[in-house]
Amino acid sequence: MSLADFLFLSAAALIGGAVNAIAGGGMLVVFPALIGSGMTPLMANATSTVALIPGSAAAVLGYRDQMQSVRQWAKDAILPSILGGATGAALLAVTPASTFKAMVPFLVLIATLLFAFQARIGKALASVRGVSLENVRTRQAVQFVIAIYWGYFGAGAGIFMMAIWAIAGIKDIHQLNALKMWSAVFTNATAAVLFAAVGLVDWRVAGTVAVASGVGGFGLARFAQRLPQALVRGCVTLVGFVSSAWLAYAALR
Repeated sequence: MSLADFLFLSAAALIGGAVNAIAGGGMLVVFPALIGSGMTPLMANATSTVALIPGSAAAVLGYRDQMQSVRQWAKDAILPSILGGATGAALLAVTPASTFKAMVPFLVLIATLLFAFQARIGKALASVRGVSLENVRTRQAVQFVIAIYWGYFGAGAGIFMMAIWAIAGIKDIHQLNALKMWSAVFTNATAAVLFAAVGLVDWRVAGTVAVASGVGGFGLARFAQRLPQALVRGCVTLVGFVSSAWLAYAALR
């Protein structure tokens, strides 16, 4: 890896860790940077998943005050995050590169729309008899499904996750961010084990990105808590739409 590549990937990872802490979608910064450095899509996805784990863990520390308020919710998220992450990673390992590249824009777009219209979706769900995400088992089942997507391709998964927790009753954007990063640690760590086992991880690059994303994740998590919630929500939605458009463009090339 040349000095130029090192500096380029470090900068992308720093920004990616910061974006994760503020709004989610940090992988959408790191993933294209890895593609630009010459990696195949599958290896870029696996390597970025591994490399962003320290950033997620650092962001959780930055949100430690918010984590105290949602402690039980966080405990409930551990098992489905692990099982879903393992399932998604296994699916990715057997997916053709062309199929993977074509699916991603649509998955991110759906996640963004879900987050943008979460209030209306919550009211619609509340009006349907017998449907409630306040039940722990129901919430864990949904978490498991989202974690499958997260293990398969993490971009946009945080938007999905925050929308589900919001529908379930958590309204504070910073608590939602804290739970998102907490879930990311378990989901991505599980996926990383499988990616490493099948040889999809470039460990030299992953180490470089990991350090930079950790710095960005910890530093920006504390800063994000001082921002107005409406601004943070706007950032989440903007990241989702821009990411979806970029990925669609890349898939058509």
